[in-house]
Amino acid sequence: MKNVENLQVTSGLFKSFLCSLFLLFVLFQFTACKHDEDRNSISGIYGAIVDKDGKGVENIEVQIYGKAGNEPRVLLQNAFTNKLGNYDVTVDVPGKFEIIEVSVPFTEIEGSKEKVFGKPIDDPSSANIGSGYARIGEKTRMDFKLVEKW
Repeated sequence: MKNVENLQVTSGLFKSFLCSLFLLFVLFQFTACKHDEDRNSISGIYGAIVDKDGKGVENIEVQIYGKAGNEPRVLLQNAFTNKLGNYDVTVDVPGKFEIIEVSVPFTEIEGSKEKVFGKPIDDPSSANIGSGYARIGEKTRMDFKLVEKW
């Protein structure tokens, strides 16, 4: 009789243990799932910034913005060109952003009084603005020419 009672107690404990494991598994699955907006994506943006003569310009700022829907753009990162006028940036883009915008703000070239800004070279998506668009999750080349006027 005792063996039957022990077997029933053991069977009940085993069922409780399995049920607990199942609940832990389900709980883990729900906490491990993240929404797309919580996920980040690494994007690489590189290119050159040249003057009106096509020569690379050192120490020019490049700004990388994230944009989500109708929200204002948010500065994600900035970088500066090297001696040859090249830049290379790796950006960790939060999932809430749909667009990466790359721009070169108004600046003065060293040794000159002229104010210039970067106009994207060969980027049809930037026909009327001073920014170019990079693809999220990919390596994108974005070159700029410094101009005084559009």
